[in-house]
Amino acid sequence: MNFGMLSPQLSLSDPLTELEGSRDPLGLANLATQLADRILPGMTARMWRPRFLTAMSVAAVVTEKFRDRSAADGSTPAYLVFEWFALEAFARADTQNNGNLKNIPGIEKTRTARNEGAFLSPTRYLKTPTVLGFHGVYKTLARDLEIVDDELCLLPNGYRLVRAWERAEGMTGFADGQDGAGKSLREHLQRIVREGLGAGHTIENRRWRFFLDSLRPDRPRKSERQLIWSFLTSGDSSRRQIFHILSKPVAMRRQQNLAEADFLGWLESRVSEELRLHLKAIAAYERLSRTLHDAFDWIRYLSTKTRLRPITSKDFSEKSASLLRRVSADINKASLALERINLDSDFSDLMTAFGTVSDAGAFFERLIRRHEYVQRNKPPGNKRPWFERATNGVVVRDPYRLYEPPTGEMAYVHGYRIPNVANFIKDLQGGL
Repeated sequence: MNFGMLSPQLSLSDPLTELEGSRDPLGLANLATQLADRILPGMTARMWRPRFLTAMSVAAVVTEKFRDRSAADGSTPAYLVFEWFALEAFARADTQNNGNLKNIPGIEKTRTARNEGAFLSPTRYLKTPTVLGFHGVYKTLARDLEIVDDELCLLPNGYRLVRAWERAEGMTGFADGQDGAGKSLREHLQRIVREGLGAGHTIENRRWRFFLDSLRPDRPRKSERQLIWSFLTSGDSSRRQIFHILSKPVAMRRQQNLAEADFLGWLESRVSEELRLHLKAIAAYERLSRTLHDAFDWIRYLSTKTRLRPITSKDFSEKSASLLRRVSADINKASLALERINLDSDFSDLMTAFGTVSDAGAFFERLIRRHEYVQRNKPPGNKRPWFERATNGVVVRDPYRLYEPPTGEMAYVHGYRIPNVANFIKDLQGGL
């Protein structure tokens, strides 16, 4: 087997079109993220497995003495080397049909490296591992719950989590380095991390099953589940309300059977007034987002149908009458709802762009201009628009053609993390 360094590869989760900014064509996602942060602080749509909070706490203990060291590439920190070893163990177990190892950041890249006989290294792992690895994905929640700090150093709740884990695993002495089975394990993990840092990639690890047996994401111990649940539901927060309500069987059944928009609507009558205002703001903002996306998608669809002929505002005007009526009402309702929760200042650019639209021609041009502005300002900047300008209209580019017209259904454009909460609860339910 060849365990040498291989040339960089494009991440499987980052197709070429993403490099042009193929998401969020109208720049609506940022405000949706702020709304989601208000109701579920610390969480993101990439979070599915709460036991990664334990894994981060254990990693913080192991890598504490390597805070100032990087791997042979000069940039990979020690916590990522720990993460490499964990992912290799999960991928190895997965090939043996060893359970429900799903929703693990970086697992596809790790499987690929393993199938090709390569150790994990900076060129074999994720393109942006500090963001997309499990430390990067769960860092905001771990900080919010005071498990780790900005530098991923252990905080008091993280220490409590490690102590609960070490007792359940029979690894006394792990957290404090005192005599016991835990001390031996801690020293072994520090040794492989040290060697991984020196080599710039993972090494043969005879105790790989430790990661599977003691840190596999889908099997948190009862004491961990209870402690993480207490962290998530402490204080009088909107997150606490949502977790408590969704933990009830009737709510869980509704969540499984309803679209997120319908579930949040059902939730409105069961929460505090402050959270209800936020849910109403989400509903109003999503209605506007759907209207704008439908209008934008009509332009894509019409351009796809006409093939090479540029489409103009006249082509769009035949389909835009109902959309024009919707956008005028929707933008005013969204503005009022966001004002009630003090987010209206972040809405001002949309009011400027679409608040005074009165005819199809202006609507068509403002949609295209808004899209061009958004693409131009996506980091690192100057992403190509989905349309090419022509003398008498616009032509949609091949990767962004749309072969079916918008359905008119009022589904949310953005997600608000309710499925993530449901999955957290399923993983934690046995210990509540």
